[in-house]
Amino acid sequence: MPTASQLMTSIALIRNGRDAISRLHKDLKYFDEFKTSNNSRIIGYDKFESLKMLDVNFSYPESKLVSCKNINLEVRKGEFIGIIGTSGAGKTTLIDLMLGLLQPQSGEIKFNNSNIQKNLVGWNSKIAYLPQEIFVLDDSIKKNITLVDDVQKIDNDKLDKSIKQSKLVELIEDLPDGLDTIIGERGIRLSGGQKQRIAIARSFYHEREVLVFDEATSSLDTNTESEIMEEIKQLKGLITIIIITHRLQTVKNCDRVYQIENGQIIKSGKFDEVVN
Repeated sequence: MPTASQLMTSIALIRNGRDAISRLHKDLKYFDEFKTSNNSRIIGYDKFESLKMLDVNFSYPESKLVSCKNINLEVRKGEFIGIIGTSGAGKTTLIDLMLGLLQPQSGEIKFNNSNIQKNLVGWNSKIAYLPQEIFVLDDSIKKNITLVDDVQKIDNDKLDKSIKQSKLVELIEDLPDGLDTIIGERGIRLSGGQKQRIAIARSFYHEREVLVFDEATSSLDTNTESEIMEEIKQLKGLITIIIITHRLQTVKNCDRVYQIENGQIIKSGKFDEVVN
């Protein structure tokens, strides 16, 4: 009976996960085909100059609410842009549209004056997305930055440069095994701020031109967040930064701030113009 019970439980688990696995397999297969057919348009296709959202509208299927309404927004090369709003204001939907994960029902989103859907892989190759929970491997710091299995294929010059740019030098020097230090499952041996720096170093190593921080510092304590934001501020002008948050102080040094409420941009401008 115990064996039969375990068998039935296992069958139930397989059935429960079958649909998700099938969808994931379909997506991966589609991505491989799409990547192959657009291979010449991926890395190095165009340097990032601007992103524009023009009269963008979006509603989720079977929903009567408009998640994004008449969104007009521009991000230019080297700018530090802040997007603020309360929970449920539409920030996540806006960023999903911006990343190309969702397609607007009307309006247009342009990367360098071309619709992003016409070169989605090229657009995605320019972006590094940093969520609240950073993805890390139970492996060395080196592999977490480069995401390369074969150490012979790692570009050490790019690695050194990305470590300096993300202010990781001191941390690595203090660790017993340096770059070869194993950080543990989910980066358990690192603090939240240190994991953020690894994610930033990863984006530099892979030559991403646009960093998107989606509530990336909201789980950090005030001191760590201030430290990370100070480091992000030093990247201003070197790389394009978009930061989505509900904390006003996080966007204090932005070139331009957009405030969203009920799926609409209700204010835009300098920090003092939007907040006051």
